[in-house]
Amino acid sequence: MMWQDGLEAALARLPIRFQVADATKLALATDSFDLVISGSVLEHVKPLDKALSEMARVLRPGGLMFHAIDPFYWLRGCHKAAMVDIPWAHARLSASEVYRFVRAYEGEERAAAVVGRLDSLNQYTLEHYRDIFATPPIQVLQWKEKHNPRRRNCSGSIPRYWRLCFLVCRSATSCTAGSTCWL
Repeated sequence: MMWQDGLEAALARLPIRFQVADATKLALATDSFDLVISGSVLEHVKPLDKALSEMARVLRPGGLMFHAIDPFYWLRGCHKAAMVDIPWAHARLSASEVYRFVRAYEGEERAAAVVGRLDSLNQYTLEHYRDIFATPPIQVLQWKEKHNPRRRNCSGSIPRYWRLCFLVCRSATSCTAGSTCWL
């Protein structure tokens, strides 16, 4: 594709190196990054505490991490690849119930794919994420639960989450909670 050729050419001119790695065992030097960013990644990581520990290890003191998560317990928390025709099926039904439903209407191959996708997600609640990120050596500087303003849950009262974003710092002594951050 033409845009990929342009992207590859632009990246070749920059001091950037992409690397595929296990987030729980990074082969990177300690204190080597100023910024760690992830988008729609952490909901796939198991165990998350080990991955965050590794991210904190490679982050310089005072460095920043920005993470955006698509929480499991929202309407599309299973991600598009695992959506089925029952709202909230991923959160309300067991894996075997989802499998039976999808197999009956879309076939065995699709059922296996949907259940595999659901198994790839850590299924943490917002409270679980809060607990994990409250663990030293990182400090949460900003936490934002973004809502979809046009949608409401089944009761019509509480907006559904469409993204959870937070900015964290490696060391409480070198970061200030008053820092200006945009999420």
